[in-house]
Amino acid sequence: MKETMKLVTVLFCITAVAAIVLGVTNQFTSPIIEHNAMVKYQEALKEVYPEADEFKKVEEDYSDNPNIEEVQEAYKGGEVVGHVVKAVGNGGYGGDIVFVIGLDNDSKVVGFNVLSASETPGFGAKVTEPDYTAAVIGSENAEAIHAISGATITSNAMARGYKAVWETVGHLKGTVEKVDISDVRKQMVEEMFPGKTATELDYTDDNILWAAKVEDTFLFQVKTKEGFGGTVEFFVGIKDGAISNYKVYRHAESEGYGDVIATDKYAADVVGKTSPDEINAISEATLTSDVMKSGFEAAFTAYESLK
Repeated sequence: MKETMKLVTVLFCITAVAAIVLGVTNQFTSPIIEHNAMVKYQEALKEVYPEADEFKKVEEDYSDNPNIEEVQEAYKGGEVVGHVVKAVGNGGYGGDIVFVIGLDNDSKVVGFNVLSASETPGFGAKVTEPDYTAAVIGSENAEAIHAISGATITSNAMARGYKAVWETVGHLKGTVEKVDISDVRKQMVEEMFPGKTATELDYTDDNILWAAKVEDTFLFQVKTKEGFGGTVEFFVGIKDGAISNYKVYRHAESEGYGDVIATDKYAADVVGKTSPDEINAISEATLTSDVMKSGFEAAFTAYESLK
């Protein structure tokens, strides 16, 4: 018994010392890691916009945009000559791809640099290669940037990031109208419940962006996990424990496969279901099916909490 207690005491002391050492080490190394990341980022700003002599961060909240981290105005001689965007190609084959891209005042790419990526060598990893960078430079819109052969998932992730970059810069310049999500929700309510109004409810989580009640129906704006083409956003109404209304807001799933989630046939299939397990999987679109199921699960969980 004494030997056992002695062994327990020794193990406890070793664990405690290890925890203290790890905590102290982390305390000293974390600032160094953050500093090195900041230095790398500052170097990337200059690399993607070498003409600029100063950068000023745009004080805007991009927390609702999964593809944009921040935007810097690029200055030369006190004049704004363009923008540098730190963007995210979310849902790459190896995870998110973080990159910085410089656009001049004509919205043409003047520089590009990947900060972090874990894509497959020889395929998606080509986004980090000089040839890819050279192909991106000079592009005037997201559609002008070609996909990488044999790397569909990586290409789709980057396409989402590029689209967000041009839209964000367009919003700042006033050339692209910014979507007001409140207007989107009002429009969705009108389309799904003609002539009715929604009363907003106090409920959000990682997958439920908005909750409301339209008469006896609970309505949820759902954002799924990463599908084949990124996250999917849809509105779903639940009444008396069953799905009563369904409409996709935005998605980028594969044509002819995952994109069936936006069809009337799919909507007709989900209406009336009382559980996500009752919703049929989409043929040859396993990932899309899985993320939609998790989205419906979040909606039913919210319904049970609010009813």
